[in-house]
Amino acid sequence: MSGLETAWSYTALEEALDFGISVLTVLMIASLAVWFACSIVEHVLKTKNARRPNHDALLRENERLRTLLVEAQEKNDYLRTLYRELPPRAEYEVRRAA
Repeated sequence: MSGLETAWSYTALEEALDFGISVLTVLMIASLAVWFACSIVEHVLKTKNARRPNHDALLRENERLRTLLVEAQEKNDYLRTLYRELPPRAEYEVRRAA
């Protein structure tokens, strides 16, 4: 009888280990699924926050560009007045006379 009891105990132990492995496998798959879902949600939240620009920074940049544009326009107007007041070049007059 001891051989039958030993075989039965090995069979019971094998069944218990198979059940334990099955439970661990299911838990591992479930934990991986939860981790994957959480990482997707975290990524979506990060990209949502990254897409929304800082309004104050945009206003400051807009004001800086406006100032540069005004300065460039003033310089352009100044240079136009300088070049309009210049007398014609002698070379140009000689070519025009010929």
